[in-house]
Amino acid sequence: MRITKRTNIAVRLLMYCAANAERLVTKAEIAECCNISENHLAQVINQLSQLGYLHTQRGRNGGMTLGRSTSEIQGWRCLSPCRRRAADGGVLCGC
Repeated sequence: MRITKRTNIAVRLLMYCAANAERLVTKAEIAECCNISENHLAQVINQLSQLGYLHTQRGRNGGMTLGRSTSEIQGWRCLSPCRRRAADGGVLCGC
């Protein structure tokens, strides 16, 4: 199966937030742990927060948490916006 880089980042981001549900996680923390560019990560965070999958908090003590419970998040629904970009010539990565 081949997925876009954004979809790969979205999956890692949601899994990391779910694993650390008891606290706010930062973009830098996720980027370092998952070896992801912070710029690419920021774009995915923005998209997922607009869709309601993430709750973000700005500021010095800011970060993000899941915007929905893990039982409400269905992979195909939250990843379909990322998949649509592949049809537009997005870069694919191996899974």
